[in-house]
Amino acid sequence: EAPPGQSEKEEAKAEPGDEEAAGPIEVKTKEDMFRVQIEAIYRRRNPQKLGNVPKLMEKHKGQEAALYVKVCRQYDLDPKKFYTDPKAWEDEDKDVKDDDDG
Repeated sequence: EAPPGQSEKEEAKAEPGDEEAAGPIEVKTKEDMFRVQIEAIYRRRNPQKLGNVPKLMEKHKGQEAALYVKVCRQYDLDPKKFYTDPKAWEDEDKDVKDDDDG
């Protein structure tokens, strides 16, 4: 049996945002892929919501793509982009976005 402090330490390792310090996250399922995308958006746009991602994913199980679109639209982001890629943020971090129609 682990000492009481040890289990708390293990839980602390799972805190949102720690993934970056640990290196890349291995994504094995589409659910994982959408989870890391949503976490990337929250990390940049609303870090307070990072802790809600597991509950959100459970609530929308089987509808992860629709959830991703909803989160993107909530923050005026393009759901066709994947926001774990820093290049996806280049146009999003401007004060005024460029028009798509030129």
